[in-house]
Amino acid sequence: MKTMTSRSFSIIATFMSILLAVVLMAVGCAPTRDQLPTRDQLLGRVMSTDSNSVQIVRREIRWFSRDTFVLTASTGHLTPLTRSQLAGSIAGRFEALTDIGTVVMPLNEKDPIFDTVDSKQIQAARLMTDVCLACAERPHGPVASVKDIAARVAKDGTLTAQDSAYLNSLAINLESASSCIGDYIIEKDPSVRTDMAARVAELCTQLKGQ
Repeated sequence: MKTMTSRSFSIIATFMSILLAVVLMAVGCAPTRDQLPTRDQLLGRVMSTDSNSVQIVRREIRWFSRDTFVLTASTGHLTPLTRSQLAGSIAGRFEALTDIGTVVMPLNEKDPIFDTVDSKQIQAARLMTDVCLACAERPHGPVASVKDIAARVAKDGTLTAQDSAYLNSLAINLESASSCIGDYIIEKDPSVRTDMAARVAELCTQLKGQ
């Protein structure tokens, strides 16, 4: 009797083990939300990448502003060749800045899929892209204007007061937008972030008109 009972338990245990193994295999093979990256997880990866891109663009803006200050504030201490080289470097850096924003940060498309996640970083990336697009506005946007200034400096070896004022105004607007977006990322109050986004939109309008 004991042998039959033990055998029954053994059969049941074996059956349960097989059943458990089958269930685990089925679960493991099924395309569940836990196995496949969810839309939110994918957005999280994009958010991380674009958060880094925002910081890269902000750093480029700081460098642009620094070089602009050197060019506009030290015209009497720079040789025509040095002035020409610096103006060319500024134009190249500025164009690269806008390229980074428009190529590396594709979130400006405002695809509805990105609206499923309330991410400050994603929104900041959108705002930064807006700034870069405003600078790259064609045909007479800031990128084209800075190139024209660099060409004139290369030709004449001098920087006019008008061109100097333009570059300084551009640097100020870029720094303001960069600072606002930096604050946006760490701001916790949604209403304050809304105001910041509106401020960036105003600065984008100014950049387009420069």
